[in-house]
Amino acid sequence: MTIGTLYYSPKSARSNWMASYIKYHKLDIDVVNGKELTNYKEIFPLGKVPAFKDSKGRLLTESIAIARYLSILAGELPIDDFEDVSILRWSSFFNQDFREYAIHPLMQKDGIPISEKLEPLMNYFKYLDNHFVESEYLASNRLTYVDLSTCAYFKTIFSQSNGLIDVSSYPHLERWYNVVVEHPVVVLTEV
Repeated sequence: MTIGTLYYSPKSARSNWMASYIKYHKLDIDVVNGKELTNYKEIFPLGKVPAFKDSKGRLLTESIAIARYLSILAGELPIDDFEDVSILRWSSFFNQDFREYAIHPLMQKDGIPISEKLEPLMNYFKYLDNHFVESEYLASNRLTYVDLSTCAYFKTIFSQSNGLIDVSSYPHLERWYNVVVEHPVVVLTEV
């Protein structure tokens, strides 16, 4: 019997990496494209992905909670309380601030060229570049799932930007990206 089912979308940067994470860690979890199920809203009324249903029928929604649960199942626990809250910090940052203020404006079909809407994103890249001067990875000096999810998100952004977005002007961020993008979870992530 499987642990449960992850409902995701291959096109969703919030969930596409989770399917690869499950495969990489050989977790006994079914992975289903929730967007293709006609009865999805009967299970998850908001219709959002990712979502998780365990073998006992318990439901879990919200990408940060599901990522945390998957990391527990994979045995990738934080080394201490500070790393734990740092993972939460960066997960929240990318799930909220970064998406809302840097990415959503780029995706709006408002007639303004993407090249003219890049300033907020570049400010976030500078912030991250400064972070990586002192830290090898996001939450600590070791790779955690927040690095994998964020890097897979960046991979998705870059694949959809027609070359307009890159991190070459931010050497510390670029170093982090080039290391993490080679991890099998990110390599396997569909974009």
